[in-house]
Amino acid sequence: MINLSPLLMRNNFSALALFAPSLVTDVDGKATVSFTLPDNITRYRILAIAAAGNDKFGMGKSSLTTKMPLGIKPSAPRFLHSGDRFELPVVLQNQTDHPLKTEVAIRATNAVIKEPGRSLVIPANDRVEVRFSGITTGFGKAYFQCAAVSGALRDSAEFGLPIYIPSTSVTVAASGSITSGVLSEPLAVPRDVYGEYGGLRMTTSSSAVNALAPAADYLNNYAYNCSEQISSRLIARLSLRDNLRAFGGLSGDAAEQFEQRIKDDVQLLQQRQRNNGSFALWNVHETGAWPFVTCQVTQALKMAQSKGYAVRSDVLDRALYQ
Repeated sequence: MINLSPLLMRNNFSALALFAPSLVTDVDGKATVSFTLPDNITRYRILAIAAAGNDKFGMGKSSLTTKMPLGIKPSAPRFLHSGDRFELPVVLQNQTDHPLKTEVAIRATNAVIKEPGRSLVIPANDRVEVRFSGITTGFGKAYFQCAAVSGALRDSAEFGLPIYIPSTSVTVAASGSITSGVLSEPLAVPRDVYGEYGGLRMTTSSSAVNALAPAADYLNNYAYNCSEQISSRLIARLSLRDNLRAFGGLSGDAAEQFEQRIKDDVQLLQQRQRNNGSFALWNVHETGAWPFVTCQVTQALKMAQSKGYAVRSDVLDRALYQ
């Protein structure tokens, strides 16, 4: 007779079966905890740590093995790409003392399996690997269900894999001048694009300077702060400031933050001037002379002063004398 009872899918494959941080023993020194094992067919390590008072401690180890007469274990990759052709290995394990004639099947969403069903014989106390070929048909996530049946023995499992889009964005720039009338710019859709993913974004500007806004963001988030790097950052910010303001690359909170970063860099560089007028890499107490750094810091401070920022005159006088 064929067993038509529904299969219960195993889907909880957590490596942690139980974590009980606080148990109290009874008068006989015994503690009991009840829990439900995950769906893994594996061996669990049991570790117990006991403490009594401030000076009594103990630890014990054991293990627990879970198994089924007929077990199915998918060995899936970590992810797939859209359009991938793949092989999905499934391991069938026979824990009985006699061979098992077994039917195994698999089904999927967001993927097509070439040959979803197989018949095979698993030797006694042995395992067999079956590989299912397939191809992804979408993106997001692919879900799989696989099952094995041999008479009254059965097992099944389900799992999901992310499907990534192997895509990159493409930026194309076109420039020209308009003195009168209308300018037309042809647009061709690239080949091999993913119609269901991404999109088209167009921006216009009266100057190519607007494209420097990402460079300004990079400078704002630049995290290295020796004097050579601070002065390089300051010179770049001062060079970009007027153009970004004029063509809309800086406005609102972003403009205030940009201004504050310039003032902070000016203040920090001034604090690193030593008594002889030179500038240290990190602090005034370090040893060593850095003439090229001193020249660059002085140039940055002079540039900041010419842009209207407050720079102490005595700092510049000592630097120029140096």
